Amino acid sequence: MRGRRRCTGSKLALDKFLRGDKDHQWGAQLLREALEKIVASVDLGGGQIIVVDADNPGLIGWYSSQGFKSTDSQDLRLYMKVATARKYLEQK
Repeated sequence: MRGRRRCTGSKLALDKFLRGDKDHQWGAQLLREALEKIVASVDLGGGQIIVVDADNPGLIGWYSSQGFKSTDSQDLRLYMKVATARKYLEQK
C-alpha cells in the first residue's frame, strides 16, 4: 500500500487593479506559473492531485474554465489531476 503525502501550498491572488484584464490574462499567467512549479515538484517528490480552495463563489467558474473540477464535498474546493495539469501546460 502506498503512503499518502500531503503538501500544502501557497495562496494565489491578484491585485484588484490587475483582475479582469482580457489582454494580459494575469490570472491565467499566475495559475500557469503555479502549475509549472507544482508539476516540477511532483516530478521530484510525487503527487497526483492539485487542490484549490477558491476565496469566493465567483472564482469557481473561472477555475472550472481552467480545468479544475468540483470536489462535491465542499463548495469552494476544486481539484485537478497532475496529469491534467501537464496537458494544460502543453496546450496553453
